Amino acid sequence: MRDPIEELENFTSPGLTMTPIPASEVRRRGTRLRRRNTALATIGGIAAVAVIATPLAVLASNHSSKADVEPATDWHQTIPADFPLTAGMPNGSTQSDASGVDPIETCGNVAWSAEGTTRPVDIVGATYGEPGSEGTQSRTLALYADDTTAASALAQLRDTVVNCPEDPNGSGAPLVNEVVELAAGSDTSLFFTNQAKDGDLLYDLTAYEAVRSGNALYLATSFSSAGGSQNVGALDRLDRASQPVVDQMCVFSADGCGADETAGDSADTTVIPDDFDLLAGLPEDGEATDIGRVGPDRELAPIDLDACGTKAPEPGSFDRLRADFRQAVGIHERQLMTFPDGAAAQAYVDIVAGRLPCSEDGGRGVTGYYERRDTALGDSGVAGFLHFIVNGDPGLGYEMTHVVRVGSTVLLSRVQVDGDSTPVTDEVQANLLAEAETELAPVVDAMAVFDGG
Repeated sequence: MRDPIEELENFTSPGLTMTPIPASEVRRRGTRLRRRNTALATIGGIAAVAVIATPLAVLASNHSSKADVEPATDWHQTIPADFPLTAGMPNGSTQSDASGVDPIETCGNVAWSAEGTTRPVDIVGATYGEPGSEGTQSRTLALYADDTTAASALAQLRDTVVNCPEDPNGSGAPLVNEVVELAAGSDTSLFFTNQAKDGDLLYDLTAYEAVRSGNALYLATSFSSAGGSQNVGALDRLDRASQPVVDQMCVFSADGCGADETAGDSADTTVIPDDFDLLAGLPEDGEATDIGRVGPDRELAPIDLDACGTKAPEPGSFDRLRADFRQAVGIHERQLMTFPDGAAAQAYVDIVAGRLPCSEDGGRGVTGYYERRDTALGDSGVAGFLHFIVNGDPGLGYEMTHVVRVGSTVLLSRVQVDGDSTPVTDEVQANLLAEAETELAPVVDAMAVFDGG
């Protein structure tokens, strides 16, 4: 049995014999412990910093990635009041805040409608009816909430037309749809024709064009009772006439108009300046023979060309400016017109030239002869001279017309003289034509600005 007194003598560690640790060992162990604690403290500090810093780094990373994301596009929600929707349409076109293009339906399905499930946030339209015929033109510019919605509207139009090459059309002759690949110059586009079919005969052709840029969708149509081989090039003509509108649609794209395609650049060669000196070469107001200058003014009625009872068609010009110089014995009329391109301008010149020469019986021994004359003015042109033969002799009065093209611009000039007492002989005709071309020369020279000159 252990002696309790002996245990009390060793009470600092009951039951164990205490052997004191040398002082040097105590110091060594203390140093090791301090180093261990310091290391743990350092590691703990690093870990703590890491624990704290990691979420901050993640947050900072997330913040940086959000800053790098491009902001949402601020799509136009209204169509500018001065957007040139009627550019390229014939004079007399009307514009409104409603769709000019009727709902497009085929095979019983609605391909596009302004009143469809997805409606535009803004819309403008334009229409034109050709006098004396069933020919019509229509346009619509529809602005959607964003580009995705506009793309969906165009996709629906495309899919509906592509999936209906022939519409049974229960109320009449079958309708044939044909999609044609043309390039309009914007994000996406669709061109197709729709015409009635009776055996091998195609008629009642409607040409369609749809072009999207950003959140804007442009639609244009032209209708003619002719079809098939009788209306070749209808889509090309529609595309050319629409080009000034398509050129301006960059304003609705995500990037807007670049430096080389700023909205309005195209119009620089199609819109005639209000102060264009259309009466250059003629006397100024206040001279003795002068009653007055009128214009230039777009509100003046277009010059109505009529040769031997045949009227020239309405020119499909972009812009038109007219001015008159009125005298006691007659009138000088001048009209400047810009066209989609040189080919369209030349086509108008050819149409006018094709009406000459001709003659017309005025009764009571009076016959009017409309002669065709060449002109050296401009890139091309034609002159017409109307004179009268009365009972076999040269009569009084005359009408002289010049149609002159420079690039895609056409100058139409007409001089009508009723009270001149000089009989119009061949020599008088030649002198009058030469004088008129001298007067017109400064106007023709100024037209070079529309041809990049």
